[in-house]
Amino acid sequence: MSEPVAAPEVLLRVRDEDRAAIEAQLAAVGLSGTLQPAREAAPALGIIDPEVLGGDLAGRLQLAAEHYPQTPILLLSGSRERTTLAGLVEVPTVAAIIARDTAERAHELAVALGILRGGPRFGLANLIGSAPALLSRELAASHDRDPVIEELEAQLTQNGIRPRMARLACDAVEELVTNAIYDAPTDASGDRIYATTDRRESIVLAETARPRLEVAVVGTRVVALMSDPHGSLDVLTVRRYLAQGLRGDVSDKPGGAGLGLARIYGLVDRLVVQIAPRRRTEIAFMLEAGAVKRDPAQRPTGLVAWSSND
Repeated sequence: MSEPVAAPEVLLRVRDEDRAAIEAQLAAVGLSGTLQPAREAAPALGIIDPEVLGGDLAGRLQLAAEHYPQTPILLLSGSRERTTLAGLVEVPTVAAIIARDTAERAHELAVALGILRGGPRFGLANLIGSAPALLSRELAASHDRDPVIEELEAQLTQNGIRPRMARLACDAVEELVTNAIYDAPTDASGDRIYATTDRRESIVLAETARPRLEVAVVGTRVVALMSDPHGSLDVLTVRRYLAQGLRGDVSDKPGGAGLGLARIYGLVDRLVVQIAPRRRTEIAFMLEAGAVKRDPAQRPTGLVAWSSND
């Protein structure tokens, strides 16, 4: 009779009051939490609360990254100073951040676990389940941007989203649309075609190069997803952009996607970036429109940033 196969180990360094719920969630997907991974193998994943580590958080996580360079780390965090949060985002193996005090914690953890263990899980349904899209639109040209944003704002308010929050959601969507049209398209060599093009200049995309926008409303949450068929973004660049945004040092130069991603991260409650290099990039966000938007330092904006070649 063969020996039972042990569940893949997850390095679990969280508060005592959070441990049981997280261990149950891990067990449900065939994972086992441990304080001390077996020496012969790196853990499949790390779930770490910075409060438990203490001291120089970024430094300790950097050491963990050096010791386990192939182990993605998920941070379960309380409030952090913006500069501290920027340092954590820059740690190369930090692949996800979840705010400890959000009501959506279990769902966000489930989404992150699915992506970090199984690779990119594209599509709106993988983020929100079976809720229908409020708006689904392929974007053929830059002149589609303004009409789509106007239509979306009207639909959001008609579906019970307060005007101010609808405007915030549309601001974030506008950044997604702009980046997908101007920054994502590449030529056969992988070079960005419109990277230095002024955002006021009109461009038309080939049929095979067009991105798709999907937006849904789930209760009081607005969920938006932009996918493109290029896969030209990379996770290290995403980390750098978000860290710069948290520090307030993003350059507003023409042709840069960095400012757009930093703005989105500052507006929303969760950001998910999934990349299949040279094939597909998908950026999604969730905005809780029924509550006051807090600074990312007061409740860290949720993040998953993952590539199929990580």
